[in-house]
Amino acid sequence: MNILIADDSLLSRSYVKKVLGMVGLSDAKLFEAGNGKDALGIMENQNIHCLFLDINMPIMTGTELIDAMAAKGLGQKTHVIITSSVVDQNRISQLQGKGVKYFLKKPFTPEVLKSITDLLKGVM
Repeated sequence: MNILIADDSLLSRSYVKKVLGMVGLSDAKLFEAGNGKDALGIMENQNIHCLFLDINMPIMTGTELIDAMAAKGLGQKTHVIITSSVVDQNRISQLQGKGVKYFLKKPFTPEVLKSITDLLKGVM
């Protein structure tokens, strides 16, 4: 499984990587990006199964990345998990309209992440 973690916070990316190992995904191939533009480049060159995506990033936001992926026909089979401290109902509705199904409000616990990864294991 190929997993991309797109977050401008190195600490947040490290935390997600650590928790992925804790929940049994240590064998996944991990990619990292500090902004949406770099994440888009990875999406164009790799078959990403799961994208952990922060919304507020420099250069290209998470929402802009989702729009760019759709415009380029990328990631139709990629499960997008929003990981953000700003996940209000309006934003959730907007992102659901773009096909996002999973939301993790920062800070999240390993148990919450595991519940989502368990769901994803069943659909991948």
